[in-house]
Amino acid sequence: MPQPQSYTRLTDFSDEEHQGEHRRRVELLPCPAQDVPRLWRLVWPVLEKAVSRQDEFAEQDVYEDLCSRKSQLWLAVEGSRLLGVGVTQIAVYPRKRVCLLLYVAGEGWVRWRHLLDGICDWARSQGCVELEFSGRRGWLKRLPDWRFKHVTMSKRL
Repeated sequence: MPQPQSYTRLTDFSDEEHQGEHRRRVELLPCPAQDVPRLWRLVWPVLEKAVSRQDEFAEQDVYEDLCSRKSQLWLAVEGSRLLGVGVTQIAVYPRKRVCLLLYVAGEGWVRWRHLLDGICDWARSQGCVELEFSGRRGWLKRLPDWRFKHVTMSKRL
């Protein structure tokens, strides 16, 4: 699966003046698969809670999917500080391509939620017509321009 092309190291950001106060710009960094092993010790503590909410994937599965380019890693960075992490995967259905937002985790969501637009742009460039996210009901309040699509139910056998 094609990986995001651009990437800047976590320490390569400069400060910007914003409304009279010294603030850093929050940026979206697509992380190439070859950099996942180097950054995993920073990324996993952020992702761990989101991954632990389900039982389909464990840490090793997420890591291997990112390293093999089956999934894509996105970082929300302010200066050299990691605020959030996203993991995507492209699903190819008979009638459309969809970018699945598998995990979103981090702190200060309101400061970096606009970065989803960058993931949408990348997904469009990959031929996707939709970004899809499954999560707890509380995400509907955090994503007001998204629509409720369906309920996922499971029964342990």
